[in-house]
Amino acid sequence: MRNETLIAETGRFLASLSEAQAQSVRDFAAFLAQQTWDNLPIVAAELDADETEADFAADMRIIQQQSRAYDFLNEEK
Repeated sequence: MRNETLIAETGRFLASLSEAQAQSVRDFAAFLAQQTWDNLPIVAAELDADETEADFAADMRIIQQQSRAYDFLNEEK
């Protein structure tokens, strides 16, 4: 499975979780990443961002539109 596909699937799963469950997944992913990258910067649990949920949703739509995760659907056999 391609990395983009895994990321897209994981995003769909995360969207269905409660905030506490999503936080646990994020913490576990950070733990796994730290095993690979010694100096991985960890984002604080409470973000000081001024981005709204609508802004975030718009950014996610752009990422999904640019993703190549479903390119295989356009390939002819």
